[in-house]
Amino acid sequence: MLLNLIIGRENLDLDKVRMNSRLYFTRYKKPEWFETDFAKRVIKTVDKADVIFEEALKNRFGHGMSTEQLSTGTKTLLLMKFEPDHIYYGTNMGDNCVPFIMELVKESDKDVTLLLEHFMDFPYEYEGMLKMDGVPISIDDYESAIAYWSEHYDLKEEYEREWYFNRDFPKELCWDFREIACFSIFSLYKVW
Repeated sequence: MLLNLIIGRENLDLDKVRMNSRLYFTRYKKPEWFETDFAKRVIKTVDKADVIFEEALKNRFGHGMSTEQLSTGTKTLLLMKFEPDHIYYGTNMGDNCVPFIMELVKESDKDVTLLLEHFMDFPYEYEGMLKMDGVPISIDDYESAIAYWSEHYDLKEEYEREWYFNRDFPKELCWDFREIACFSIFSLYKVW
């Protein structure tokens, strides 16, 4: 089967997309997921952690770790594996997730669909495995499409429509560097 990419949230009904992998992962994860070879490999590769038993993990420093501390990319991959009948927000994943995404595509009996709003680097070894909006495309076509979308689509309007942003964009979302520096210096001053 193929990986079907939908570029930009304006191109589909967001009610069909699991945008917040952290929330869905917290609600739907099952201890037995972590005992699978796939989960162990993903956790080891992406998060540099080991599965000890079910949800008991050990981080790269040898300390205990909760499954809630896993990266959003790992959480999204595990959801794609064990809850495959959904569209997931691919922007939650980095390029280190690509081999695992393509593994899921190869083993699936139907297309896997992701919503993307960032450039994800698909190596040419996956040529012939991509679709965009249901139409087979080459990796070069995908790269051109995501570049065009990135240059021409303004997410400001979309973010302002989101239910969790009931304030102006981006003033409350972003501090400028002077405010961060002042905050950091003030924090250090209080500590000393």
